[in-house]
Amino acid sequence: MQVPRKQHRTRRFLGGSKKFCVRHRARDKNHVWSYDSVTDRTEDGRQLRLLVVLDEYTRECLSIEAGRSCTAQDVIGVLQYLFAVRGMPEHLRSDNLAMTPALSLYQRYFVVG
Repeated sequence: MQVPRKQHRTRRFLGGSKKFCVRHRARDKNHVWSYDSVTDRTEDGRQLRLLVVLDEYTRECLSIEAGRSCTAQDVIGVLQYLFAVRGMPEHLRSDNLAMTPALSLYQRYFVVG
């Protein structure tokens, strides 16, 4: 009776694909912010969404917005407020393509500001 050999996974290196983007490691405060939405259900089965914005260096939660839905306009509003209060980060990260209009806002402020 033979035991099958363990298959080794091929390692992926950053920059190996055509969709490569540079992942910046946070060096100091306000260098890299990330935002994401978290979904949960209440006891009565209704959806609850949280929009969370973090400073990746300090691990400080800059904002948590709760609501039944989280649209791109909500993200833009929260980011505009944080830009006014905290200043602009050098980089903004999100893994959700539905929130990309917020990135266009960031780019507009970054280029103009």
